[in-house]
Amino acid sequence: MTIKIYKPSKSSMQSGLGKTKQWLAEYISEKDKIKDTLMGWNSSLDTKEQIKMFFDTKEQAIEWSKKNNEQETANFGIRLLGGMTSSNKTAVSTNSILFSWTDYGLGFSNISYKTTTSGITHLYSGTSIEFSYSLGDELSYTFGGGFLLSGNGTISSSSGNYKTSEASGTSYHALIGMDFYGIEGLVGYKSIKLDFKGFKNSSDGSSLNSAASISGGLLIFGVGVHF
Repeated sequence: MTIKIYKPSKSSMQSGLGKTKQWLAEYISEKDKIKDTLMGWNSSLDTKEQIKMFFDTKEQAIEWSKKNNEQETANFGIRLLGGMTSSNKTAVSTNSILFSWTDYGLGFSNISYKTTTSGITHLYSGTSIEFSYSLGDELSYTFGGGFLLSGNGTISSSSGNYKTSEASGTSYHALIGMDFYGIEGLVGYKSIKLDFKGFKNSSDGSSLNSAASISGGLLIFGVGVHF
């Protein structure tokens, strides 16, 4: 919520200067007003609009505003995200858990990729750490990225299975969130690039000279809560 600080002006119904020499701090709700169809009054479900604090100086009002606005916005949140896409030969899925404190986020994400072409099956998976930054309140925008912590790759064919744990990669995501009475709905897009090398045959230890690289993107959806 926004806190407005000002000196109240003398009203036409007031003869003295009472309360016009003090500074007033009050909450201004960003939520939509509710209009009474009978009386025509505007009201709000946010009870903080009823709080009015008077101070002798502007500095005192600003100090109180900073302290209470930090308490209002410095909250902890959890987001759960996931996405999946598939075709006749390829399937990709990802899931993430993100923890946030105020505007900053930190979390972990899993990625799984499988495709089969010409009798050869490629199976890749990995876990990455992700960082993010969010803007907005009831309508939020989040941008983030991360890098692979660990990964595994398997190439299976009639000649055998080749495996590796030498993996690297990056990911980027963008989200739009909408708050519904404390529950956040999220939709966004995630771009992923993974590289695997050092494939060795699990039976005889022979190596593949070629490396594998996958890249692409998919839509992601999720929910979040704030405490």
